[in-house]
Amino acid sequence: PCLLRFMRATSWPDAPLTVLFSTGGTGVADTHYQALSGQAVIAGGNRSLDVAVVPISDSTAQGPRTVTVTIQPNGAAYTIGTNQTASVVIRDKPFDAWRHANFASLGEENSSASDPASDPDHDGLVNRFEFVLGGDPLDGKVTEAPTVQLEEEGGRRWLVMQYWHSGAAKTLHPVVQFSESLGGWTNSPGAPETLFHEPSTGDRLLRHAEDVTELPKMFLRLSLED
Repeated sequence: PCLLRFMRATSWPDAPLTVLFSTGGTGVADTHYQALSGQAVIAGGNRSLDVAVVPISDSTAQGPRTVTVTIQPNGAAYTIGTNQTASVVIRDKPFDAWRHANFASLGEENSSASDPASDPDHDGLVNRFEFVLGGDPLDGKVTEAPTVQLEEEGGRRWLVMQYWHSGAAKTLHPVVQFSESLGGWTNSPGAPETLFHEPSTGDRLLRHAEDVTELPKMFLRLSLED
């Protein structure tokens, strides 16, 4: 939740003070956030009171919604100061925000085309992976797909996977898995190496290497864990 602080300038009066306020914005009370009472009662002896704007969780891609709280007059009880209005932005969950950003122009942000397991551009990467890898779910390209190559160093052979992890998808955890036969997959031990990190977005380019010097073959794949 977001806390809005109602404050009076007088120094610690004994009497309580009831502050009236109105709400507006694009957010809808009891749909996007829990409805507010319209008044904040600062107890006697206190100078301030915090009122919480509590979002209501859903799985609908809607884009940002705002809640505006404006102090209203209450007779001679108080004089309104300079900071009369405060605004709060309610944002979608990360995947829903991604759905809205990529599908809203088509009116499909809440259709089956934007579901996590859908692949609307038929490039072999479902939306959940496009989200994590930072790909475009509609361009039909696999430029952000993981790459795998064989490297040799110090007399050893390494099977190396490189992949992006979008900062917007930080609640999802890519895991490299290996198999020698495609019959069963095992999570690779150890953490990947970070080759590049963009602080402004949190995006990372990661590298994972498996020693295959003594193996006739090995397969790698990328899995996702919540």
